[in-house]
Amino acid sequence: MRHRSFRRLTPALAIVLAGCAGTQLPPYGIREGELPPCADHRTCLSSHADEHEASRVDYLEYSQARREARSTLAAIVQGFPGARVVSSHRNYLRVEFTGTVARDGEDFFFEPQSVVDEVEFYFPPQRSIIHVRAAARAGPIDKAGARDRFAALQVLIEEYQERRGHSSLRL
Repeated sequence: MRHRSFRRLTPALAIVLAGCAGTQLPPYGIREGELPPCADHRTCLSSHADEHEASRVDYLEYSQARREARSTLAAIVQGFPGARVVSSHRNYLRVEFTGTVARDGEDFFFEPQSVVDEVEFYFPPQRSIIHVRAAARAGPIDKAGARDRFAALQVLIEEYQERRGHSSLRL
């Protein structure tokens, strides 16, 4: 019998096996015009108004056309330390962020760590906002670090729009 590595399993079977091993993948994507609600306020943050107060974070804003704003955010994220785009669609972006962002006044600093947050960005139609949802892959989420990451992204979006891609903020 030939040995098969875990990497060669079909994605569906890998998810089933991961679930059996005690690791449950969180829900992703847009459902009924919104990102999924946080199942546990200790492991998740979301910009949707109906979230538990401890899980609520501000949405991001932009002043461009939605398509251009999505391209701007995708470009910013690709240059963001520890970021990897996992899924990209017309009004949705999902990114894995490894490490955390710390803030000292108006300065932001990247701190490499093995912590991974799954972050979703949703561009609802006819609004110049980006809803965000961050979920820790394992254990409680670093809420201060996630909020600082969103603040840094907001600053980068604003600078990118003002300077058309020549941001002075470096992490």
